[in-house]
Amino acid sequence: MNATGAAPALGWRSNLATIAALGARAKNEIVRVPAAAIPGVLAPTIFFLGINGVFGQLTNLTGFSAGSYAAFTVPVSMLHGAGFPGVDGLLVAYAMVVLMAAFAACWGAMLALRFKSQSAAPLMQAGMLALVFLTPAYAPLVLLQGWLHDVAQVNPMTHVIEAARQGFLGAVSWADTWPGLVAASGLFVLVGALALREMRRTGV
Repeated sequence: MNATGAAPALGWRSNLATIAALGARAKNEIVRVPAAAIPGVLAPTIFFLGINGVFGQLTNLTGFSAGSYAAFTVPVSMLHGAGFPGVDGLLVAYAMVVLMAAFAACWGAMLALRFKSQSAAPLMQAGMLALVFLTPAYAPLVLLQGWLHDVAQVNPMTHVIEAARQGFLGAVSWADTWPGLVAASGLFVLVGALALREMRRTGV
């Protein structure tokens, strides 16, 4: 804090160093306490098994183009954890997962710096889950109805999921890839900027 009480302006280099330090700390924690990685793997697995058990027969509906519901939902499980679709499909899915993991990290950091309380943790999870659920995550867009269809159409996460899903359901095309890259990058840049603003505001 300076004499006027304002937080010192931090440069991008200092912010990146802070992010790198937090990443290294998280990595060391996983190495020392491997069990800490279980929730991140277990939750997407439970979602995957539960959703497939409940909605697996949706592939019999007219308008459901995928022959396998598991292939339809695998990209969603990957995106939650933050089938082999071919090299190009795997690379696209990986890019979507990395960008969304960065977005989720910035979202959590922003809320933590804003509220400075453990009570913000549920909001971190609820926000990410809502963003994913309000998409064609578990049924094609053409089968969604009412307000859910309208919200899914404007939800940027829809483009991310559709891009990640390509290789699992068929061929990968640039026309279906670039909207996902733009959407995921946009979410990351927007929330990343807000997180950096909170860092500057609090003088972290």
